[in-house]
Amino acid sequence: MKKLIHLLLMLAVSLTAYSQQRISGQVVDSKTGEPIIGATVLLKSKPSIGTATDLEGNFLLSVPSLNEIIKVSYVGYNPIELKAEGKMLIKLMEDSKALDEVVVIGYGIQRKADVTSSVASVKSENFVKGAVKDVGQLIQGKVAGLAITNPSGDPTGNTQIRLRGTSTIGGANTAPLILIDGIPGDFNTVAPEDVESIDVLKDGSAAAIYGTRGTNGVILITTKQAKGAEIFKVDYSGYVSTSHISKKHDMLDAAGFAALYPDYDYGYDTDWVDEITRTPISHVHNISMSGGTGRSNYVANVNYASRQGIMKRSNFETFRGRIEVTQRMFDDKVRLRFGLLGRSDWRESTVNGGSFRGVAYSQATRRNPTEPVKNEDGTWYENLSKFEYENPVALLTECDGDVKNTHYQYIAGLTYNPIRDLTLQANYSYSRFLSNRGYSETLNHISARRDGYNGWSSIGSSIAIEKLLEITAQYNGSFGRNKFTRV
Repeated sequence: MKKLIHLLLMLAVSLTAYSQQRISGQVVDSKTGEPIIGATVLLKSKPSIGTATDLEGNFLLSVPSLNEIIKVSYVGYNPIELKAEGKMLIKLMEDSKALDEVVVIGYGIQRKADVTSSVASVKSENFVKGAVKDVGQLIQGKVAGLAITNPSGDPTGNTQIRLRGTSTIGGANTAPLILIDGIPGDFNTVAPEDVESIDVLKDGSAAAIYGTRGTNGVILITTKQAKGAEIFKVDYSGYVSTSHISKKHDMLDAAGFAALYPDYDYGYDTDWVDEITRTPISHVHNISMSGGTGRSNYVANVNYASRQGIMKRSNFETFRGRIEVTQRMFDDKVRLRFGLLGRSDWRESTVNGGSFRGVAYSQATRRNPTEPVKNEDGTWYENLSKFEYENPVALLTECDGDVKNTHYQYIAGLTYNPIRDLTLQANYSYSRFLSNRGYSETLNHISARRDGYNGWSSIGSSIAIEKLLEITAQYNGSFGRNKFTRV
């Protein structure tokens, strides 16, 4: 009897497993047909079963049966529920309630309902939450057709941007133009905590005012501003984070290597990847202040970040500050804006002019696990008879260097509205970039022991100055139900 019950239970489990159905499909924008990256696809009866669409908007999900209902949702779109099918093409419609929102475009702002070009807007409440390295990661997976990736664990590395997919003229990785409050910059110019909204101009009509600079699209970053009369306000935010290698390469340990290659067994047990990695601790602190009256407003932001990479001696510190004062005069017809932005960063360098020596990881993954890190006399163990075969721990230890960068920027703006529909605007900025670097290798470095250098060192510096002056005139008109804008 027990055997019969056991057999029936096994049969029931088998039938349950067999009944699982795999569905696949693509989620796209109903108007443009562009794939939606990061859309959520859930099983309605059991929300814990779900997935997200990839860079092409595709998804793959296992469901108990094809009679199940799945729910698809994405920020800025109306969620949809539909019956599961083997192969699906799901079209999401833009949320009509969001059409009255104001979005930033190349020549000013418009109601979302009036925008005819491809523009995506992400507000601060919809930003990616948690530890982010730069402004780009705030909208990772939030904008259809915009791929933002973090290609390395280097804390000094920048995120990579790909807009319009592989059909981008000039190459798939050609970056779009990035503007911070109308001034050219990058994702590290301001702190992520200091951003109010991000607008992405995808097509040529939206970015036409920028000429060839906007060929690969434009990303407009709007920082936080003081609004109207408000009392002095101070906000603090901060976090501590860590990271780890989620999955290591499946490699031979010392015992396995010795069994396969007994002639190359040196009798030690060394995990070379463990020797050059650590459990990093990173922390970020941000303080913002704002206040003013109905005519005068000010906002200030101070941000400090200390980041460690998983690899030893991959350290990065940055300090950023911004202050901006706005004055309104003559019944709000004239608006003056003055700002100062500064950034200073430092990174430890284990390679000339760079940050972390990436070849150290490559050496660690191909190193003999039976070899020691050091000889019995305390010197570094090196096998100089092998070509490009270097002790990764020695590579990181027997060198010293750093890179220091300083950037400050003055900003001034004047906006004049002589009549209601006409806006005259002038923006000026002065930016100065200064970089100093130094690097050296000791007599115990592989460059001295193998290549014959009597020590090695390098020092350098660079400076760049950028000036920008933009003068624009914009007229917003209408006749009947039609609206137009001339710049």
